[in-house]
Amino acid sequence: MKLKETVKTIILTGLVISALVLSFNIWFSEGLWPDGYNSFFSEIFSVFKNNQAESLDLSRIYYPKQIMVTDTDRSEIISTNNSKYDELNELLKNHIKTAVISNEISDSDDEEYKKACNEKGLFIGLYSYISFDMLADYYEVPITNKILDINHVKNILFSPASDGQSFEIYVKNSETGKVYKMSAKEDISKLVSITDKILSSLHDGEVAAAFAFENNFDKKNENEKDKILLDSYMLINLNEMKMPEISPIILMDIENDFSNESYDKISRYFNVNTGTARRFTDTDGTVNLIENFGTLKFSTDGLLEYTSIDSGIDMGIDINTDYDAVKLAGEFTEGVNNLFSLPEHNSYVFAGVTYKENIYTVSFDILYKGVPVVLSRALSNKETLNHPIEVKILNGKIISYRQLFNGFKRSSQEAVVPNMISVLDKFYTLYDIKSNPQVIINDIYSIYHYDTNSSQVKAGNGVLLSDGKVVIVE
Repeated sequence: MKLKETVKTIILTGLVISALVLSFNIWFSEGLWPDGYNSFFSEIFSVFKNNQAESLDLSRIYYPKQIMVTDTDRSEIISTNNSKYDELNELLKNHIKTAVISNEISDSDDEEYKKACNEKGLFIGLYSYISFDMLADYYEVPITNKILDINHVKNILFSPASDGQSFEIYVKNSETGKVYKMSAKEDISKLVSITDKILSSLHDGEVAAAFAFENNFDKKNENEKDKILLDSYMLINLNEMKMPEISPIILMDIENDFSNESYDKISRYFNVNTGTARRFTDTDGTVNLIENFGTLKFSTDGLLEYTSIDSGIDMGIDINTDYDAVKLAGEFTEGVNNLFSLPEHNSYVFAGVTYKENIYTVSFDILYKGVPVVLSRALSNKETLNHPIEVKILNGKIISYRQLFNGFKRSSQEAVVPNMISVLDKFYTLYDIKSNPQVIINDIYSIYHYDTNSSQVKAGNGVLLSDGKVVIVE
């Protein structure tokens, strides 16, 4: 009898354990959720996974397109594909952190800034305008009124002291025109050593670029009424540039290799269940999924669009600053892109944040070997997508997400991009100066222009204007 009771106990215990394991798997494993089952636990883990996405790295916000190492009569531009770029940029990033933390900020002026530009230093040109309160947020430094004023910054001048133990940073607010100086004490001998080696390899008088103010491109005389001014601190590259030609790759090809499993994974990330969502296909092949007042679209050219007319995707995070919005957008974007792989030498970079009518709009650009790819993709609602990734946030909820899932690969050909003087000459033939007399050229930089209609990519230059427009010169 005892043996029989023992066997019964073992069998019953095994059945109970099996039932518990099976129940656990049904409740907690995505793979075992039946279609149409809107599990309470699925919502919990969906939000949990979003919030646990990889944090936005500072390189997404602060990422120089080039660093000019300069002395009184010599200079060299270190671009992103230069072997010295990474080490130089990492040192600069750490020293900028020290300056932000020290919070030693004083007012300066253009005269002092221009004088420092003509001395030994490092001039950092950024892809997009940044605000220093975003850097302070990242470093968890208290935000002061002074640091709030340092925004709309396109360039940073790092001016080292001769003793190698301190430095100053000059920045200019492009909207207000005010110049600020940040001072910090720190051992910068390693950075000075690297820059000395770079400069020692140059001949006297060998310069890679000139500031616009050095050639009076930032001023008009009486005979130049139709002349467009350049920002004083814009660098004019004096040399032509060789760039590899590239071609696009669709990362999310719904016509050929975007499987049902891929649909399911990305749809669940946007809280849309493929088993219960209303689904229809447009005449152009775009797949639409509608559920919970949200619409998810998959276009044949790799465009993903999510829009919500009601609640959006609640990330459970309070948004009080630009950086809060950028961090939330960056983390959510990271989660989406974990489902795909960018080709070699492709990367995303922060392209800007705006705030209007309580909505934050955060954008990211794609780079190929550090060169931005400029695009313009028409949308069904007569809007235009000008960045590969665009995220709209309202009250901590993502109400719109757009991403063009395109990567780029190198072709066998090479393109030659002319120097900036030649680019300026061509720009004047393309742009209607008389209709826009107050516009200023803020930057000219190498780009790849991706024509989304023809799927062609051409190397060229982007001319960034003070009204935010970019004129493409190929």
